[in-house]
Amino acid sequence: MESRDYIEEAAKVSFKDHVITKISDNIYECKKTGTVIYRFFVTFIPGSIIVTGDLGGIIFNVRDSNQIGWLRGAIESPSYLFEKIPNSIIKKEFDEDAAKEGVRQEMLDDLEYFSEDRVDLKDFNVKQLLEELKKHNKDQKYADFFDDWDGVSKESFEQEYFNHLDEGNDFPTFHMAYTAELWWIREALRKFLELYDGIN
Repeated sequence: MESRDYIEEAAKVSFKDHVITKISDNIYECKKTGTVIYRFFVTFIPGSIIVTGDLGGIIFNVRDSNQIGWLRGAIESPSYLFEKIPNSIIKKEFDEDAAKEGVRQEMLDDLEYFSEDRVDLKDFNVKQLLEELKKHNKDQKYADFFDDWDGVSKESFEQEYFNHLDEGNDFPTFHMAYTAELWWIREALRKFLELYDGIN
């Protein structure tokens, strides 16, 4: 999966030469002159903002009559922005890196609880953390988890987390991240707002 940081940088390059054309009172086209690569449309209708084009298509349910104003605020809060997408649309997908980092964070939390040493562990990788946990006889569940998880699938992650790490708390969601398509659409909306300001 493309990371959020990668998409933000790639979008700057991809949208750099885009211009905006007002097609009608409520429809705007954004594209680089002479090509339709990375072209997108932003449509405003009462109750909704719709983005379509090369990046995919998405609808945001917006009850604010000042949709541009709403978008300016919402764009800075991805979770709020993406919350306005209908639930029937897939918003999150399994993120292997986020899953590994989430378990690494749990290991750090365990070490803070068990360790009397005040060693700065935040930059330790999983192997180093396992060594530290071994000193407190708390490494086995994590070692078993990493031995059994295939490292790539959501199903395997959830099964092995349940088998080895679940302690009856709420099941974690740190292994799920917003889809690359949503991040691309957010960046397209950022570009739209920049271009919109230039014509209004």
